[in-house]
Amino acid sequence: MENVFWAIGIGYLIGSIQPAFILGKLFRKVDIRTLGHGNSGASNATQSLGIKFGVAVALIDILKGVLSIVLTKIAEKSPASKPPCSRSESAGGG
Repeated sequence: MENVFWAIGIGYLIGSIQPAFILGKLFRKVDIRTLGHGNSGASNATQSLGIKFGVAVALIDILKGVLSIVLTKIAEKSPASKPPCSRSESAGGG
């Protein structure tokens, strides 16, 4: 169960990454939040910086979601997330 909480926390942190802001600063030296309607998402990136830029931002956003799901699945399969067996199961009883 503890691993699931870690996966949720890591998923939250991954979701807080803003690819439009980061890519805008790296490649165009602009703050996307000051352009267009001020949102740092793929729609504003497309309108303000072009279709290629917007598609790149959208793909990174999708990959962030996929990564969060994968981390959660890994946490669910981890032995630490399974409850310990009861005394009767460990003794071979029913």
